Amino acid sequence: MRTDAVGCGLLAILAWPCLGDVIIDNIDEPTAAVTVLGTEAPDDIWAAQNFRVRGVYSLDSIEVRSGAALDPVDVIFELRAGDDPSGPPLTVFFPPALSPDSVEIVSLIPSTPVELRRGVSYWLIAGVSQSGKFGLAYAVGNNWTGTGVIGGYLYSEDRGTTWGSPGIDDPYHMRINATPICECQADFNCDGQGDFFDYLDFAAAFSSDDLSADYFPDGQIDFFDYLDFASAFDAGC
Repeated sequence: MRTDAVGCGLLAILAWPCLGDVIIDNIDEPTAAVTVLGTEAPDDIWAAQNFRVRGVYSLDSIEVRSGAALDPVDVIFELRAGDDPSGPPLTVFFPPALSPDSVEIVSLIPSTPVELRRGVSYWLIAGVSQSGKFGLAYAVGNNWTGTGVIGGYLYSEDRGTTWGSPGIDDPYHMRINATPICECQADFNCDGQGDFFDYLDFAAAFSSDDLSADYFPDGQIDFFDYLDFASAFDAGC
């Protein structure tokens, strides 16, 4: 059952998980291993996991597999956007106390409203600000469900100042719950209906290589995007 935006806001204030549509999910895939994030001399390791969405959504929560925390630990979870994770946070998450004994599913509720949009590359950031360490689990292989796409991951050894060591083989576990703002994939301009204006607006974005036309969300504008939009447009609203 979908939770409406007002209900999600109330649940966020109460720090309860708010579950909308699941748009990306690999949380139940087998775990490959757990990355230790935090003050592991000589480096302060942070991690960033990339994802893209196939529509326009209001973010409700992101679930991860995390824990095995050394107490006290100053945990950081943020959402950023851009070609790399070096930009300012769109929102921060205040997770519940992480288990010192095991890695468990942890629900991250955004502290401020976030709109997820097609054509934008998002990064979930995890790390430690001052002290302690904790674990973040990653899955075996690139298997997930949902309309969105899980991308590559990056590491930082200076608390997010610079990023390197990219990979795509085993992404971090995540389940992204979000409420659709535009219910219909053919509604390109998000005005509540699918019509010829959506086709014209998509064609203009596609011709100019605007990433809002990235219907096959891989960060590129190509014929696969045209085919995906054409399929959605033919299906109608």
